[in-house]
Amino acid sequence: MVAYTPVETGRTELFATGMYFDRIVVDGDDALFLAKSGHGFFHGRANPGRQRVIVNIGSVATRGIYRVPYSAAKGGVHAVTVCLAKELADYNIRVNCVAPGAIEANRAIPRNPDGPTEAEKLWRREMLDQTLGDTCMQRMGTAGEVADAVAFLAGDDASYITGQVLYVSGGGIG
Repeated sequence: MVAYTPVETGRTELFATGMYFDRIVVDGDDALFLAKSGHGFFHGRANPGRQRVIVNIGSVATRGIYRVPYSAAKGGVHAVTVCLAKELADYNIRVNCVAPGAIEANRAIPRNPDGPTEAEKLWRREMLDQTLGDTCMQRMGTAGEVADAVAFLAGDDASYITGQVLYVSGGGIG
């Protein structure tokens, strides 16, 4: 889940969690829970003069080697985005998804406290090689580039965009 509550983005505040919010940004396992929670929260507060927004975080990695569970989960986030957009449009709620490609980032919590095994190092290298090989820009993205896409979809400039998955992947296909 995005841990910044709120994040100033010009005229828009992005809220990941909280009792009161107009924008929801979700990631990973929290996506379905918060999207459903936001659905109920927003349903009870429909306001024709005020547009509300849910931005899910998916992934370009919905296909590729060594990623079956992850790919299935992120593909589900993409599907939930489209379905909720259809269900919530009458309530003036937009639902979109940002799907990042490979992003340069330091993990706050390592996947394995003992460090990766030799096999895991090989798998990671193969996944990274595949990802960069499929990326037109031949580089990894930054967290800031993903945040800019989230801010755009959550903001007023995207007021006629709903049910979309925006790939922030340097042209990568996964």
